Amino acid sequence: MSDFNLGVSNSVIAQFSDFLEENVKPRNALTIEPDGQIHRFTIEGDNPSTKNGAYALYLDGKYQNNLPAGYVQNWKTGDKFTWKYEPSDDERKEYGRELHNAENQAQREKEHKERERRQAEEKRLQEENQVQARAMALAEYKHSSKWTHETGLIQHSYWKRKFEANNRLYLDYIACRISGKFPIARVVNPYGGGICKAGELLVPMLNILTGEFQSLIHIPTKPTDEGKFLKLIYTSTSITGAGHWLISANMKEEVDTILVAEGITTAIAVVILTRGLYPVISVGACHNLKHVCERLKKRYPKKKTRIMADNDEAGITAAHDCINSGFADSTQAAPNSGGDWYDYLLERTKRSC
Repeated sequence: MSDFNLGVSNSVIAQFSDFLEENVKPRNALTIEPDGQIHRFTIEGDNPSTKNGAYALYLDGKYQNNLPAGYVQNWKTGDKFTWKYEPSDDERKEYGRELHNAENQAQREKEHKERERRQAEEKRLQEENQVQARAMALAEYKHSSKWTHETGLIQHSYWKRKFEANNRLYLDYIACRISGKFPIARVVNPYGGGICKAGELLVPMLNILTGEFQSLIHIPTKPTDEGKFLKLIYTSTSITGAGHWLISANMKEEVDTILVAEGITTAIAVVILTRGLYPVISVGACHNLKHVCERLKKRYPKKKTRIMADNDEAGITAAHDCINSGFADSTQAAPNSGGDWYDYLLERTKRSC
């Protein structure tokens, strides 16, 4: 494009001069300098000592769209007018390929900028939605948590299935007290405008680095037709890099190893099996293991991280990914193939009966 720009520079300056006169008329005739620098001038009708007009003209295509371009500005009104050279028919014949390439590049850059603008706007809206969603999730949690001790989590059918017949003595201690400020809660009276229904269990997920409330996992009162209880992440929030402490690392400062489990019942089983001697955290899902372990390394650099993995393909793969990335120090899969540490606890409890 340099040959093209040099060849039409006089035409460019003439066209730009007309554009300048039309939008911000100067007090005196100007000699246009096409050097890409900002030049100030006096606007018609202004005091000669003022320079409220400005222009910049680029011949090298660096300002806009790979064609000669520039702008004129009125500092009094704040108006700014952008300009791009329009080649003549003769120039298009002589520089057809160069012009075509430049205009195609200009269109690609325009589309790229528009994509970036849309992506930035979508990101801004997403962040706003996440802030609002986190605030609503926290409001629902606070509204429900005050009834935790009165109602007892064991009344939820998920807990009944998991713990009523086995290890019920551990449940109140683990789920209601050991978590400290943010224990597991159960919805009694639904929060106005919220999404959690009466009877659901609420598992707060805290940012590993800051300790702040980040998201909420809520568990419906009834299983699916397949007999499974869904663990739902609160709408428009994310559990990435967040977890639920059963026993926090701050409560066990003298212990050098943090145990990391996927689901909440698996984490509870780990607490029971290790007699509450280690810090234990639930990450909610195997895809969050890597994010949580990475943050644990930053938050507690002097402690080791051991993943108490589910003994299935997804759990073992995610655990080894953490090891290979340097975010975890070791992993220990549940002894029973295809199961997790809760399944192992259940089998061991049955054998002892």
